[in-house]
Amino acid sequence: MSAEELNTRRPFLMSTIRMAASFRSAGSMRGQMFQIMSYLADHMLLRAEHSIDLLMGVVVVLGWYHYHSTAHTQLNNLLCLAESLVSGLGINQPVFTPGRGEMTKTNEEKRLLLGLWYLKSVASGHFHMLQPTPFTATMSEYLEELERDGEQRSDDFLVYLVKIQHLSERIVETTTSSIGSKAQEATVAKLQNTLRRAAGTLPHQLRTNGKPNPQIQARTSSKR
Repeated sequence: MSAEELNTRRPFLMSTIRMAASFRSAGSMRGQMFQIMSYLADHMLLRAEHSIDLLMGVVVVLGWYHYHSTAHTQLNNLLCLAESLVSGLGINQPVFTPGRGEMTKTNEEKRLLLGLWYLKSVASGHFHMLQPTPFTATMSEYLEELERDGEQRSDDFLVYLVKIQHLSERIVETTTSSIGSKAQEATVAKLQNTLRRAAGTLPHQLRTNGKPNPQIQARTSSKR
């Protein structure tokens, strides 16, 4: 898809991509972020709009949040808006829902749900001001389907990031639970081994991509 086609089909997404691409100019980024937040306030809060275009744009902003977080503290609001869009669009609902029948989900929607889960999980782990979203059976199903279909090269990266982050969450949950110390140690050791095996089975292009991947390294080394 060309930039012109993307701008026509997903205008809000295109505006967030332009913002993310402006990281060399903090002033330009701040100005564009103001316009983006104003657009969200108008379309989501005043018009009650729910669209894939809006959700994609919010996910892009969240993914590049580290570039403008010092000047724009809207992380919690953006995560909540994204979850509202996911719920409004029914993306987090099982494929078959009683009373609504079967709802086919596109790979695009599956990526958005898993990407948002990953971003919120990382944010809750780093800032401790948000409760992580539970990793549901629906998410697990979508993860398996994306891995099996291999529609986009980037799907491999998303799948492994989500898998490793999910294991990291389970380790944290176990270490903070009230189960006996011996059982806790055994469970943590088992999960850590699973985490290291997952990292060890990364495809070569994901493990290095020409240089060490900081996101994957951070998820694994911090749990050793």
